[in-house]
Amino acid sequence: MKAWLILLLALTVSACAVDPIQLPKFETAERKDVEVTDPVEYSELCEIPFTTAECYQRLDVFDDEANDNKDIAQLNADIARDSDEAYDRILSAAKKQQEVAQIRQEMLEAERRDHFWDNVWHKLFIVLLGLGYAL
Repeated sequence: MKAWLILLLALTVSACAVDPIQLPKFETAERKDVEVTDPVEYSELCEIPFTTAECYQRLDVFDDEANDNKDIAQLNADIARDSDEAYDRILSAAKKQQEVAQIRQEMLEAERRDHFWDNVWHKLFIVLLGLGYAL
């Protein structure tokens, strides 16, 4: 009789085995360590037509400044694009995290329902055993 009772109790024990849910990886949205620089002021040019060698030197300096400012503008545009991409990834990860939380809430509610019915069956079984021993 005891072996039958132990076997019945062993069969009624239930466990919830679920594959772990993949959590979002925020490392993909980490900031890149790129310094933001400001453009430089352009130097003044001479009136056209150029009459001295200094005017041509100013034109060379102006050309270098213009190229550097173009590079800086491109760098800042790249940083802005990377920032937008990182924001989108963080938002996507947050949405996935919310989905995980909702799934886990549903799992908790399902487990509570199952646990309630397990308790009902266990109590019913105990009452039936008590009545069986009483008779």
